Amino acid sequence: MNGTLKKAILSLIVIISAGSHCVSAQNVDVFVGADLNYRRLFFNDQLYDLLIYVNPGVKADLGGNWQIAAQALIPVVNQYGDFYNRVRPGVCTVSKEILLQSGALKFSAGLFSAGRYGIDARWLYPVNEWFAVESQLGFTGYHTLEQKWRFSRMDRLTGNVRARFFIKKASSEIRISAGRYIYEDYGGQAEFYSHFNNTSVGLFAQYSNKAGCSAGAKIVFMIPFQKGLKAGKFTFRPASNFRLTYDVMADNHGLKNYSIDPEENERTGSFRTLTFPGSIK
Repeated sequence: MNGTLKKAILSLIVIISAGSHCVSAQNVDVFVGADLNYRRLFFNDQLYDLLIYVNPGVKADLGGNWQIAAQALIPVVNQYGDFYNRVRPGVCTVSKEILLQSGALKFSAGLFSAGRYGIDARWLYPVNEWFAVESQLGFTGYHTLEQKWRFSRMDRLTGNVRARFFIKKASSEIRISAGRYIYEDYGGQAEFYSHFNNTSVGLFAQYSNKAGCSAGAKIVFMIPFQKGLKAGKFTFRPASNFRLTYDVMADNHGLKNYSIDPEENERTGSFRTLTFPGSIK
């Protein structure tokens, strides 16, 4: 990676980390969440390694549907090894949403989850109250913080398309997607979700041309008290959600993607200006 691109990325990080102090910010949310990771040491045993992060973060609304977001990952329980002992940045991005007659577009740049950095574009188009189409396209590289911060070349192209069907009477949803993912595999996934007042519970089955077949379950719990404590334009609150995914294949790298928002989840997605279905918040 050349020095100019490194300087550009590092300059972006500085801008994002200073977002909470940006004089043009209309609203600034300061929040704290937790990230639970676990892995099974032996496939048929009940012994797990744990990795738990505390994740303080900030989001600054700059107006015009511009937003900057930054998050730190602070390990509090680490059974994964020395590599994970460091405090490291999580998702740190600048993003812009554009509302269209045909849905909404979102463009993002910065550090994403899963150790990726780069640029990302997403589109959400609710065709009607029961059917929507989503797509995502990313151009990323890998970054890691070991003895020093290292970046790979930004040359990994990923993308996917998803069809979503909402069953209003049952408050349930079916999602079918296919694409190319961050480990350069191709595949598809089928998901079924039931949405409750503050919780979504889902089952999924998937196939990757590199990782094979897998299945599992997901749960997303929306944390209350989002009004938080206000001090001027600042709001101090807990993270908006807690999510957990169980995959029957231990350490499965199939169909992995990154997040562009510290609070992105399967229930509310990554858009602020548009949601589908509209009744799910």
